[in-house]
Amino acid sequence: MLASAKKMIERTSKRKQRYTSRDNLAWVLRALLDLGLKGKKVVNYGSLEPFYEVVCLALGAQSVTTIEYNRLTYDNPQLFTATPKDIRRRLEDGTLEKFDVALSISSFDHDGLGRYGDPIDPNGDLRAMQEVKDVLQPTGILVTIFAEII
Repeated sequence: MLASAKKMIERTSKRKQRYTSRDNLAWVLRALLDLGLKGKKVVNYGSLEPFYEVVCLALGAQSVTTIEYNRLTYDNPQLFTATPKDIRRRLEDGTLEKFDVALSISSFDHDGLGRYGDPIDPNGDLRAMQEVKDVLQPTGILVTIFAEII
């Protein structure tokens, strides 16, 4: 069950929500604060609950689009969703407005493994990273975290 995006924005603004490790959250928050998101269009790769999306909204992002293999719906007019197929189609037909900032929080390292509805593809991670290059403005920035391997 998805939490209300509005409540998540309020909790994230007050920094009471816990959806990720503290180290990752602190690093991502520092990166996003340094970038300054006010008025920017953000894309987030791979997210079943809109935690980082609402963090971006709380930091002033104009909008956030989640790209996910599963069809998602959120109850906030600044949050949008698309599947990778939707994005490829919009890239091909020229209707995709490019993004200022992209996020991938432990997402690319799962692409191509078939764990989250994605097709099995040994190069899925590389394809996903190429797509980020295609959807970002020329001056766009990628903020990413890869899973820790011990």
